[in-house]
This record gives sequence, C-alpha cells and structure tokens, in this order.
Amino acid sequence: SSARHESSGTAQSKLHLQQISTNSSPPKSPLLIRMPNGAAKMNWPHLYRVRRRLEENWAKGRFTNFQLPHPNHMEESHQECVYAIQFTEKWLVSGSRDKTVRVWDLDTKRLWHPPLQGHSKSVLCLQFDPRPSEDIIVSGSSDKNVIIWRFSTGEKLHEIAPAHDDSVLNLRFDERYIVTCSKDKLIKVWNRRHLTPLDKDYPSVFQGSGVSYPSYIVNTSDVPAFVLEAEIAKNHIRTLAPYSLLMILDGHTAAVNAIQLNEDEIVSASGDRLIKVWNLRNGACRKTMIGHEKGIACVQFDSKRIISGSNDDTVRIFDHASGAEVACLHGHANLVRTVQAGFG
Repeated sequence: SSARHESSGTAQSKLHLQQISTNSSPPKSPLLIRMPNGAAKMNWPHLYRVRRRLEENWAKGRFTNFQLPHPNHMEESHQECVYAIQFTEKWLVSGSRDKTVRVWDLDTKRLWHPPLQGHSKSVLCLQFDPRPSEDIIVSGSSDKNVIIWRFSTGEKLHEIAPAHDDSVLNLRFDERYIVTCSKDKLIKVWNRRHLTPLDKDYPSVFQGSGVSYPSYIVNTSDVPAFVLEAEIAKNHIRTLAPYSLLMILDGHTAAVNAIQLNEDEIVSASGDRLIKVWNLRNGACRKTMIGHEKGIACVQFDSKRIISGSNDDTVRIFDHASGAEVACLHGHANLVRTVQAGFG
C-alpha cells in the first residue's frame, strides 16, 4: 500500500528550519585554484575545512533556528500540513494539505508571491528550477493532476488532468521529460518540448512487457528517416505538443511511492517491496531489486549505488550494476520516510 498518509490536523503549518554557522572562521578561500598553466582545479583542502567546520558547529549546537513564514507575518503560513519542500540557497517551495504551493524568499522569510492555487486536493510532491532558462515549478496532488507553474510569477502554465487514475505521489523532471508516479501503480513519462519522431528525445519503442505507448507514438525503427521526414511534412505523423504522454511503465503491483531520474534512467520504489530500474528512452525495465521486507517509501541513486528507505525500518544500499544488496542499515524504529545521500 501507499507509504504516504495524510494527517487530519487543521492547525496552521509553519516550517521550522535550522541554519548552521560557518563561522569560527578562517577567511574565505576560492573554490578553484588556478594552476601555472592556466588550468583550474578544485580547492579540496578548503572544501574539507568548510565541511569539518559545519560538522563541528552542528555537534556543538552553533546554529540558529528560523521559521517560515517570518513571525511578523504569520498570515502567510500554510493552513494545514506541509507535505513537500525543496530549497536552494535563495528559495524554498512548499506544498501542503491546504491545496496550495508557496514560494518563499529565504532572505526575507516572506512569500515571494501569493500562494499558487490550482489543485483541488493536497499537494503531495513538487520540484522546481528557478533558473531563467527553466523558470518552472511542477506539482502533483491527491486530485490526480499535475500542474506546471512559472516559478518567477506563479502563473499557471499547464495542467495535466488527470495525469493518473489516483493520487500523484512523486514526480521528477529534467530539461527533457517529466516523470510521475502514482497510487495507481503506474509510472508515466511526459515530454517538456515539442517532439517529432526525428528528435533524439523521441521515445524508442520496446517490444517487451511492462511498457505501453499511446497510439500516436511511431515506432521509428520500422520507418526510414527520409520516409519520416516526408510523412511529417505532409502532417501524416503527429508532432507532439509539450506535456504529451510518451509512455506508461506498468511493473509494480502496489502504489509507486517514489521515483528518481538521472540521465537515461528512472529508479522507482513501491509498496510492493521492489525497486525497479527503467530505461527512460524506451521504458524497458532493466532490473528489479529485492530485499526490503515491507513497502518502500523513498529512493535515491547515482551511477554506482541505489539507496532506499522502507516501512521495514531499514535503509538499504544496492549495487547499481548488479542489483545486489550491499548493506542494510538498522537504527530507525519506524518507517524511513525519506533518504538523501551525499554520493562521493
């Protein structure tokens, strides 16, 4: 079953955060060292000193608490539980049971613009990219929908409605795709730009089980490029508008609670106790990891490792290449809801 549960509290929600001091405090060093030949290399001694200083300050309690919203502006707070946050140095975006997404300026501890209203139920997941080249927030909700917002203004750009047949539990995007997962046991991949069958990001068609494609997806391996060009010119082959469904990944037998996206791979974690690795280009399931004894709530991966947290109270580390479990971390006494790894 789904590892997400909505609590019923209606008290105003505020976010409590902690800021660790970086002082005690040698002068700042540049992150890069310029070599005599003009090349640059990372200033690892400086980074090491900063990291040790942060760890020492945390251990000795040299940090300050702050909250969102600013205590003088409590009217800006979420009205119910906060389910999702992401932050950068300057910005934090939160999603709540009160159906809104809110963008916070971490310098002022104030809302950047009015709450983003568009979902009809709880906002369960979100991701944002504030860079001017991207300038978007994507949010998913218990209302089964996904909304794309302009980060800088809060304008609603597009709504995928419905994106799934049940609550959208997690989502991830990059410059090419949005990937969503749901309580309906499915993972879906959507494009972010216009696509034709001649584009490199157009999906390949995999003939095996576990993936299906809408009828408008062309199997480009069956058609020569010059024929595709001619058919596109005659408007016989559809150009895909942004946010078109590209493929549906159907391999889990319970809610898909978490996904991660990295280059041309998706990793998914489900209430069925399984982790699956998928080819983002064609939807093929590359491998399945077993080991957890109860549903899995969260997952993160890089090219070498996959790390997951579960309702069996453990964190497990899997070798990405072989799928073998290499460590099981016991220490929590209840559901491990979220993990984040510093991959070295």
